[in-house]
Amino acid sequence: WGYVGVKVDATTINGAVFDHKGETPGLGSIIAETRFEEQFVGKTIAENGEYAPIQVLKPGQDLNNHQVDGISGATFTGVGVDEMLERNMRVYYNFFKNSPDFATASSNNEETEEVSEGGSANENIGYVSSLVFSGVFADDFNLLLQNYDSLTDGESKSFVIDGIVFSAGSSNINVKSSKETLDNILLGLQNTPAAMVELSGHTDNMGEEDVLLKLSEGRANAVKDYLVENGIDAARISAVGYGASMPIGDNETDEGKAANRRTEIKIIKNNIVADVNE
Repeated sequence: WGYVGVKVDATTINGAVFDHKGETPGLGSIIAETRFEEQFVGKTIAENGEYAPIQVLKPGQDLNNHQVDGISGATFTGVGVDEMLERNMRVYYNFFKNSPDFATASSNNEETEEVSEGGSANENIGYVSSLVFSGVFADDFNLLLQNYDSLTDGESKSFVIDGIVFSAGSSNINVKSSKETLDNILLGLQNTPAAMVELSGHTDNMGEEDVLLKLSEGRANAVKDYLVENGIDAARISAVGYGASMPIGDNETDEGKAANRRTEIKIIKNNIVADVNE
């Protein structure tokens, strides 16, 4: 797994970090080292207006602007990184390409950088920052949607959903216990038809990685299914599972594990949402 940041032109990689659950020391573990990650800086994910996936090649080859050196003796790990990047970054490239915010970014790049040096660009972080959130999900979710029209395109806000109960180890929602929360989300989205939504599922680290990933995906999709079945356009909602890869608590404690077992909702002010299921 990993994170990749892109510059304002939406095609040039600005940084990358990778990690893994376990690998043979000295081989696959190198993907988490700076010397591997730094190769990605300056590489691009587009060529002549088309998606160009980053490729991880065997070391020692001539590289173009979409290729990096792999790891000697760890071909399988390199292939895994290569395939992960090709599959996942394609989704986000299509999102960037079709977003009006990013479509004009290249032409405004020089102006943006000049303003940033003066300090004002970093201070202009949107309307969300001016809202006062209480930490109570229902109140904060409603507050954001009440102010949705004042958000700037591209602004977003994520909330951990309190009040949705799943059967242990399952993606089945206890509708009776969860109905109030689900119906509050449903009403909010009905009253804000332009709002786009990303639902994400998360788990603690108790279990096999693939099982946890499947569980988190199932829970995110279960919430999506409830909303769609009750009239919300499926095109407005993406659902993704992150398994145990994004903890917010300490998995060494019961309290931390409970915090990590969560479903989040992100509201996005835009006219497009990336469907990470495709």
